Amino acid sequence: MPRTEQDMASQPNGVHTIRLGNQDFPVRRIQFLVDDLKLDPANPRLGFLLRKKTLPATDPELQQLLWDLDPVKDLYQSIYQNGGLIEDPIIHPDGRVAEGNCRTVVNGKR
Repeated sequence: MPRTEQDMASQPNGVHTIRLGNQDFPVRRIQFLVDDLKLDPANPRLGFLLRKKTLPATDPELQQLLWDLDPVKDLYQSIYQNGGLIEDPIIHPDGRVAEGNCRTVVNGKR
């Protein structure tokens, strides 16, 4: 679901609140190295890909499963043509990707 500035309430300490599903989550914008990010095999959006594979899947295997999808390659072209990401992935403090798996994979290919 796309987020707008109206969806994101900024607080003075740099923490923002976003709504995913029926929950509010505090987030702050910081930089991570793409190589430090890990896709979460428990992510429901990766579930359909993992049905074809025996669990557990390694991070490189998850990345390859996503990269093999034509829409992910199209996203790569779009990000390349736009000069970067428009919307950041959402990352847990431990580096697991909560939202933006495809953007993370594509950014790792750049």
